[in-house]
Amino acid sequence: MRRRRSLAAVLGVAAAVSVSLPMGTASAAGPAIVNGDFEADPVGSTTVAGWTLTNDLVDLGVTSLGGCVTVDTSDYTTLRDYANEARPIRDDVIPVGAGNELLVHGTTTTVWLDQVGAVTTAGATDARQIFFGTATDPGGLPFTDFYVVEGAETWPIDAVGYIGGNWDFVDGFYANVFPDYSSVSDPTVRGDDVGTASDATYWDGAPLLGSVTVDAGTAQDPDVAPSSTALELSSDMIAYEEGYVAHGPAVVSDPFTTQGNRTVTLDWAASGAEDDYHVLGYALNVDTCQQIEVLDSTGEESAWQSTSVSLPAAGTYRFVFVAGTYDQSWGMAAGAVLYVDNIRVVPTITGTGLDLEPLFGVDDAVGNAPIQLTGAGLMPASPWKAELHSTPVLLASGVTDASGNFWMLSNLPSTVEAGKHQIILSGTAPDGTPRTDTVWITVTAAGTIGYFSLEGEEGSGATNLLTSTAQGPVLATTGVDLVLPVSIGGGLLLAAAAAFLGARRVRQRG
Repeated sequence: MRRRRSLAAVLGVAAAVSVSLPMGTASAAGPAIVNGDFEADPVGSTTVAGWTLTNDLVDLGVTSLGGCVTVDTSDYTTLRDYANEARPIRDDVIPVGAGNELLVHGTTTTVWLDQVGAVTTAGATDARQIFFGTATDPGGLPFTDFYVVEGAETWPIDAVGYIGGNWDFVDGFYANVFPDYSSVSDPTVRGDDVGTASDATYWDGAPLLGSVTVDAGTAQDPDVAPSSTALELSSDMIAYEEGYVAHGPAVVSDPFTTQGNRTVTLDWAASGAEDDYHVLGYALNVDTCQQIEVLDSTGEESAWQSTSVSLPAAGTYRFVFVAGTYDQSWGMAAGAVLYVDNIRVVPTITGTGLDLEPLFGVDDAVGNAPIQLTGAGLMPASPWKAELHSTPVLLASGVTDASGNFWMLSNLPSTVEAGKHQIILSGTAPDGTPRTDTVWITVTAAGTIGYFSLEGEEGSGATNLLTSTAQGPVLATTGVDLVLPVSIGGGLLLAAAAAFLGARRVRQRG
């Protein structure tokens, strides 16, 4: 079984950069994905910061999630071994008389069986009439099914075998009658053809649905247990029907905003606890209700893997994940688990250069203030570092990947003294020449950030982006085109972001 690797602080990959995000504490400038790594809450939490959990059945196409009616985009044609396992399903419309008596199709003839389940006529010795509809069994439980009436008692067909021991009658019914009122349905109509959780005519007890943060020692399925804290969505259910697909529980992120095209990557795994899993995940545009599918899968088990989605336009989005299960064995019991973790950004990087992006706002505390560090097209396997000056303090360092790229989120230390400082990101171009990118900050006596500029120190005439109401400096493109992300996970999209994300500068210094 392939296990998910632990995410390092930076895995610089041009097409797909995977990073573990640090916690951020400054105030948010607006909606942001919060707690995408699910580390903000202790293991065993049933409420999760930044997410709304829905521990109920989800009828895709009917249920609303994130403020929009869901659209079922699942591919039901991939249900595992459907051709071999699928059994005839009762027709949606069953012809009955005024008293629920079963009728032969297209006639008013009632249906009778003898003691061994052979078709007979009314008045024959030991003949039993077949009914269909909603009734109540002798134990007081309602049901909707074919049934017989014995005196004052109403018995579902299967109960005649369990209670009366007459399995010949039951087998005869399924051989001689049921085929005329059933068919093997197309798999595409199996989705969410279930009752509500309280529907005692469909479910043998309410489905058990739950959402909780887990780790390697607490996950339900040790074969696909996460290596760090992750979100587990689980289901366990028994129905009176066979071969159903049921969805739930679901989880919806708080809204987050993007400034343009972005790509987001997440890790997931799934397993059939009782039967197969059947899961769906998508990014939801909250203004248009457009669903951008990121996950659609069914099967017996899926080891940890990553998947990505491109958000095509600037806007406000939520992430929605819907767990589900398929009764693949057609044995009426089903249940599955879905694990989701490490929702993170994937920069699209072309060209050569460095980019240092402070993600803090005016009056934010300097301690733990986040900065985003990106490099593209540098010398492969070459060292890079970020330092605070004038007295150098190492903030972060690493080595570029085979394509000369890296990406990382880091934080300023709480020990930064009041005064003027530089943050310098440095690396090496493919030809061996040094490259740097610099931002200037001023820390107030109160330990907050009072000045930030891309041009020079305070007092030099440079623009202070923390107080400027302009769109910021317009800088020439010098070889790097960075589609930079929203901050995801513990890190927040912070207050200054709105001031300068629209004025993205792409710089190459040295």
